[in-house]
Amino acid sequence: MQFSAVKGRTHNQEEEAKYMQAKDVMTTRVITVTENQTKQQAARLLAQHRISGLPIVNDDPLS
Repeated sequence: MQFSAVKGRTHNQEEEAKYMQAKDVMTTRVITVTENQTKQQAARLLAQHRISGLPIVNDDPLS
């Protein structure tokens, strides 16, 4: 995974970013919603966890 230069990053941070894997920056407990949840429920989760997006997952474990 390669990152382009970002304003404010030092050269050392750019070099380290070249060797990062997704697991190094991802959270292990992903907050999700199902297609059956309401917009209000989703908004509450966004606010509670101070996040800006939620993956929508299928609640059928066999899919």
